[in-house]
Amino acid sequence: MEDKKEQYRVSVRVEPELRAAFYAKAAEEGRTATSVIIDFINQYLGGKTSISELTELRQRVERIEATQRGELIA
Repeated sequence: MEDKKEQYRVSVRVEPELRAAFYAKAAEEGRTATSVIIDFINQYLGGKTSISELTELRQRVERIEATQRGELIA
């Protein structure tokens, strides 16, 4: 049987526009708001690398590879 870790809910008050923009950006990245917030907390505490950092690095590598392919074709 799998052990379940105890979890707590954290509530934060923000303006509606900020909430909407946050949820939209998370969805655009294919993530949940919860995963983004957990990544932020881990990063803030000096923990593991966040998914968003890895996503950004992957996108940068893809752009570099696309540029290199373009130069090889040209």
